[in-house]
Amino acid sequence: MHTALRWLGRWLALLLLCGLSLQIVFLLSIFSLRLWQPPSTSFQRSAVWEKLRQAASATAADAASMPVWRHQPVASAQIADHARKAVIASEDNHFFTHSGVDWQAVQRAWREGEAGGRVRGGSTITQQLAKNLYLSRERNLLRKGQELALTWMLEAALDKPRILDLYLNHVEWGDALYGIEAAAQHYFAIPAQRLSARQAAQLAVLLPQPRALGRQLSGQLRGQPSAQPSGRGGGRYVQQRARVIEQRMAAMR
Repeated sequence: MHTALRWLGRWLALLLLCGLSLQIVFLLSIFSLRLWQPPSTSFQRSAVWEKLRQAASATAADAASMPVWRHQPVASAQIADHARKAVIASEDNHFFTHSGVDWQAVQRAWREGEAGGRVRGGSTITQQLAKNLYLSRERNLLRKGQELALTWMLEAALDKPRILDLYLNHVEWGDALYGIEAAAQHYFAIPAQRLSARQAAQLAVLLPQPRALGRQLSGQLRGQPSAQPSGRGGGRYVQQRARVIEQRMAAMR
């Protein structure tokens, strides 16, 4: 009995040591983000693996029609301020005042869920960045706990403008489309530095569902609006939501 307890204690100590070591690795990686842009994120690598699996089982015609991977991080000076305002207005109104988690948004999402309404995500920009950079797409309590730890590390190690620029450079904006520069080039054929307020607002609309809404925006820009009248899947949703975001942007300092 005593031997079993002793072995159990050793295994628990080993697990604790491994967990602490992993957090140190994460923290060192986050501090390095002060100086450089990571070439890829965990979400991007998962998406690449998914595309490779699809290509392996696809016909030659289907493989040829798969989208080309696009990702081009740029310096802060090469991102229009409209893009920053649009993302904050759409995703995280309290970005500059919270410490990584917007508890008001979490409570609001909880109340909406209990009321049976459509729930808006309560994740902040920092939380989304933590997930994109380091975590898998799985959803469980252990992953959520790691997400919170990474969020606090990001907030402690980096300033808000750096967190926002990292987010803009690595978040998904469409199928195989990552980073604000690639998005601006793909949808509007201009660099991210030249995005107008309207264009930035349209891009910000895509973030909750970048692949589906990205196809909708592409169709509208080509003069092929969806036949569906309204709602998130409808043809007018992107433009209606973009107008709301643009109004919020105008009210920001």
